Amino acid sequence: MKKALIIAYYFPPLSGGGAQRPLKFVKYLPSFGWKPIVLTINPDNVKSFPRDDSLLDDIPDEADIHRTYYPDLTKLPLFRGSPARIFFEPFRNRFLIPSNEITWNYFAYKKAGKIIASEKPDIVMATSPPNSAHLLGKKISEEFKIPYIADMRDQWIHPYLADSFDKLPGRRKIKEKAMERGCLHGARKIIAISELMKTRFLERLDVDERNIAIIPNGYDEEDFIDYNDRIPSKGEHFKILFMGNLSMLEGVIPNFVKAVERAIDNGEIESDKIEINILTQSDPKHIRRHIS
Repeated sequence: MKKALIIAYYFPPLSGGGAQRPLKFVKYLPSFGWKPIVLTINPDNVKSFPRDDSLLDDIPDEADIHRTYYPDLTKLPLFRGSPARIFFEPFRNRFLIPSNEITWNYFAYKKAGKIIASEKPDIVMATSPPNSAHLLGKKISEEFKIPYIADMRDQWIHPYLADSFDKLPGRRKIKEKAMERGCLHGARKIIAISELMKTRFLERLDVDERNIAIIPNGYDEEDFIDYNDRIPSKGEHFKILFMGNLSMLEGVIPNFVKAVERAIDNGEIESDKIEINILTQSDPKHIRRHIS
């Protein structure tokens, strides 16, 4: 059985969307002849993050999990509240590039060396965010001559965060763009989650199209074995829950509104019986511009 060293900052018992994709890779890799060896953080070191211990049941017996110390600087009083704007932002823009989680890389690299010496993995795969995981994957690849795969759950410089990125100090922007280009050009394979992401990589970074594979996000059928698929009784309103980042650049909101309008025009939904709930951290201006 071949071995894959997987660098995943987010991994169960940490929960949330970031932990699901690496977890499912680990769950199903053995069925394709690969032993997963996970290098992740000690969840007890994180100041606050959702946990779900039931996710640990998905980790197969073949997998080895190595948890290492992560110095979470946001635990420090200096980096919380109003002082953070004075002290933390300049510190982060100079030393914590591309993200706060870069402080984990020193400890993770030391552990990776021990894992590689004993396990001799065939590949190293880093999954992001955080983008600092790719710096670690690239360093391990170069130092130990192991092919490196970059799994991109999000784009490094995300279109939704483009405004925030543009406001960063010039030196940091230059350095981070160089990091992104260096990591993705140094990867034996880049895994994107969509054709759109692949297209953007090709346009922005001039990477070889043959080096990009697409593995979209999905769902695990085994999670729904005992699911009660009883159709709920109809309520007074047709309810839509919209979750996630809403980006003007992705065209998400305009396309969503067009779909609702089409359903109304086709008589599938009555316009006065629609209830739309939006759960997001996105800027409200993106919502107000298209939904009234």
